[in-house]
Amino acid sequence: MFDSLPGWGVTLFSPGLVAAIILASTYLIRPIFRFIHITGLCEIYTALALLIVMGISFLMTLIELSPALGTFLAGAVLAKSEVRHELESDIEPFKGLLLELFFITVSADMNVALLLRNPTSIVILALGVIAVKALIL
Repeated sequence: MFDSLPGWGVTLFSPGLVAAIILASTYLIRPIFRFIHITGLCEIYTALALLIVMGISFLMTLIELSPALGTFLAGAVLAKSEVRHELESDIEPFKGLLLELFFITVSADMNVALLLRNPTSIVILALGVIAVKALIL
């Protein structure tokens, strides 16, 4: 998709799409949730939330970014909506399953060959990150 764009175009397009998603959440998603609340169809909350997560994840895949970034962004979009409490109660039974699915998906994208080539470097870097975090805390 980005083959015809210059490097600066790709650099501007990715954050532009993220900004467009955030703007769409304010001006499109909130009114839709308000309409669903007025109609009283509570089951639609969950369906729309799932559609939003899958849609944003798919958009991130189209622009060659991580789908995990898309799900994170969708979570941020849904967390700032007025109906987040209803969504939380609807999704609560599936929370563990969805969390496991997220981590399985992220770990499936892990580069095992890199880990096996440089195990000491990775362990040293991980310990360094832990030390820096400990110092900050």
